[in-house]
Amino acid sequence: MDPLDLFRQAIAASTPPTLLNAASEPAESLQLASYISFPNTEPPTNITKETPTRYTSKADSKDEFYNVGQLWLAWTEKDAGVRDYLMKGQAGGVGYVGIADRRGVVEYLQGESDGGARIALSTTIEGESSRMVMGMN
Repeated sequence: MDPLDLFRQAIAASTPPTLLNAASEPAESLQLASYISFPNTEPPTNITKETPTRYTSKADSKDEFYNVGQLWLAWTEKDAGVRDYLMKGQAGGVGYVGIADRRGVVEYLQGESDGGARIALSTTIEGESSRMVMGMN
C-alpha cells in the first residue's frame, strides 16, 4: 500500500504511526528511528523514514516529494512553534515540510482536504516506484 494512504488511514483509524529503530523496537525520537510503523495494518507495515510519498514538495513538481519522516514530523508537531518544528526537523535527519506547506499537509493527513494538485498519482525515484523502496518488516 502507498505510504501516503497508510498515513491517512492510520490517523483516521486513531492508530497513529509510531517510530521504530533499526531493530524494529520503539524509538524515542525521529533521529533514532529507522522506520515509521503503521499499526493499522495486519501485520503492521514498517516503512523507512526516508521513503518518498506522493505529496509533492513543490507546486507543479512531478519529481520532488516529501518523505514519510517529514510528514510524520509535520503531523506530530502540528501545534509546535516554527522554531521548535524546524529544529526537530533538522535533528531528525529527514528535513521538514516547508513552513508554507505544513498546514496543508496536516489538513490532508487528517482528511480535512484532498491535497489538490500536490498529490501525485505515483512517485518514481531513480526508476523505482515508492512501493519498491519501502522497508517492510
